[in-house]
Amino acid sequence: MVPLISNSHTIFRLITAAHTIHTVYNTSIEYKEPQKMAKQVFFIAGASRGIGLSLATLLSKNPENVVIATARNPASASGLQELSKADNVHVVTLDLNNEKTYETAKADVLKISDSIDVFIVNAGISNAHAKVLDTTKEEFLSHFTTNTLGPFFLLQTFLGLVKKGTLKKVIFVSSAAGSVSVEPSYVSSAYGISKAALNYGARQIARDLSEENFIVVPVHPGLVGTDLLFNATEPFLKSNPHFKDFLGPENYLTPDQSAKGLVALIEKLKKEDSGKFWNYDGTEVPW
Repeated sequence: MVPLISNSHTIFRLITAAHTIHTVYNTSIEYKEPQKMAKQVFFIAGASRGIGLSLATLLSKNPENVVIATARNPASASGLQELSKADNVHVVTLDLNNEKTYETAKADVLKISDSIDVFIVNAGISNAHAKVLDTTKEEFLSHFTTNTLGPFFLLQTFLGLVKKGTLKKVIFVSSAAGSVSVEPSYVSSAYGISKAALNYGARQIARDLSEENFIVVPVHPGLVGTDLLFNATEPFLKSNPHFKDFLGPENYLTPDQSAKGLVALIEKLKKEDSGKFWNYDGTEVPW
């Protein structure tokens, strides 16, 4: 699978314009265990590791949940393979960059359930570290293909199943780097722009599906310490040396901490929350 936002949640998506923004968006939250309820089906695109794996793990702890977790190459996702030993966890092959896998994934999902209650798109990339005017066409296209168009086309494929769900919640894992109202003090180039486009599309989808009682939101997962974030630190700092002190481990959330906040947020989302941009701690993020 493409590098996962869930694994990566790289520097760009996970940091905000300044340390004050970090303070707002990385606040501590109180998490309560999910309440038991009727069977709910959760679909997580991008769950091989990082936040996606943490989401799948946390949701699977409730035996009333059915968790369908995807990965580009499930055989190499050891954590997901271990989790799939649980009776309520099902692993499906899906490559967000390969639309042919969408239909095969849908066929696999239909063997498990004919509906999806919560649809989470958590896969994406962040490979561009240069300034906008120094970013290549190929870098822009790859980011838009994976971070913006991939989530939209994937939802198109699975929309019928979500319509049959009881909750009809659609969650796009985005980034505060996609907020256009906060002037960034760091270089995010293709990544931030592709996330801004994802947010714009999510807002339109929320409006388009509003009469069908859908709840559609983009979410910022916080500054999460993952493999890709650590691997991206050196090239990122070449363009953003002023962030050296900001990127210390004391500023990171663990994937589990981010997932706990996201699950709590998802459970609380109501119809009036649709079409808004949410932080993992339940606060609203400016567009």
